Amino acid sequence: MATSPDSVTPASAAYQLVRNLESAASGTRSACIINDAFPSTASDIALDCELLVLGSTDGVVTIWRLREDGSVDMVNGFVAHEGTIMDIVGSMHLVPDVDSDAFPCPGMECTALEASMTFYTCGRDHNIHRFSVSGDKIMTFKGHEDVVCSIHEFNSGNNLVSGSWDGSAIIWNCLTGAIQHRLRDSCYKYSVYCNSLPDGTVVTGMTNGDVCFWREGHLDKAVRGHDGVVRAVSVKDGTILSCANDCSVHIYSDALDLILPLPHAHENFIYDIRHSKNYSVFFTSSEDKSVKVWDLMTGQILQSLALETSVWKVIETRHHGIVVIPLNGNVTIWQLIPGTTPVTITSRSEDFGKPCDVETNKRSRAEGSFEMTRFQKANGAKAVERLMAFNESKSSDVVISEKDIALITSIFSAGKISYGLVYKKIMIQ
Repeated sequence: MATSPDSVTPASAAYQLVRNLESAASGTRSACIINDAFPSTASDIALDCELLVLGSTDGVVTIWRLREDGSVDMVNGFVAHEGTIMDIVGSMHLVPDVDSDAFPCPGMECTALEASMTFYTCGRDHNIHRFSVSGDKIMTFKGHEDVVCSIHEFNSGNNLVSGSWDGSAIIWNCLTGAIQHRLRDSCYKYSVYCNSLPDGTVVTGMTNGDVCFWREGHLDKAVRGHDGVVRAVSVKDGTILSCANDCSVHIYSDALDLILPLPHAHENFIYDIRHSKNYSVFFTSSEDKSVKVWDLMTGQILQSLALETSVWKVIETRHHGIVVIPLNGNVTIWQLIPGTTPVTITSRSEDFGKPCDVETNKRSRAEGSFEMTRFQKANGAKAVERLMAFNESKSSDVVISEKDIALITSIFSAGKISYGLVYKKIMIQ
């Protein structure tokens, strides 16, 4: 029997592990939930489930059907990008005139209604695509010059904003794929993570720690909120959340006035932050191998989930659950269970509201974890590979010496971070 939404909250119950998606364990980087709340066109057929869309490090999308009774079925899978899929978001757009007699079909378990639903992906190959659940590529958005790390549909599905390692965000016309505005300022480089306010104002998190408002294609306001790369921004009901590599979380008003700083929210980089759709809480995920559930009003931790490895993202399901996307690809589904007690952590409550201890955070980032060290080494190999390819390119007269390449190799072999030539490829993964 389904539990009443009013009887279960993160303040009165705890998230418990209910399922592992082990077949998704080959390196998952991004995810989203889509359901019949997304499409802008009403349907006579109700969707009695929701779809979990996962993006992998090898460019593959897998789609899973999550039912309220806890059952999970794989619906579809296909190659979407060359390399890592950095972000996935649902779309309000439906594919028109889907033949209801054509689904389900061999090799694809989706229904006609599910096949009509769409979502966006972006990746290391600089591209953005909109796909249907059936795997049809509907549109490609080209315009970024480097990895696209963040996407967000807004303005009732009329616009898409994307953020990239090229230091810019682009506002697109969702129907035509045309670029409407390129948001760029000379003081900003590298990664941009994006969202929007209800009035169409674009909100971005920047590499230098700024959180920015952009209106009509121009920078309107910037607030230096963090001492490290901003990794995500979330917007809901008059509040803006941001998280960063400085281990902190900030809660702002919708005018970018700081309401509450949480300087020691995690012990290492915070990769994701997002409001709950159902409760007055928010979720964070971190390099420190944890997911935390926070009270939005007080900034207190309601629960901390310990994972085996670093966590890229945490997303909420509509049936009192969350899906955790870790570095090792072992995707897990957690459910709010009545009668269980939330774990409240108070060890750092005295730090709430105080100025951020920059030196402590620097030491924390310098120490890192085994996963981050391994991650840095892997990126070092990739950086060297790209430098060698650059040397072989006929498009440039500049050649990087073998001595420099050897130096970079030694830096990464030691698990250290280069803040010079390969800073962009490492710190903003």
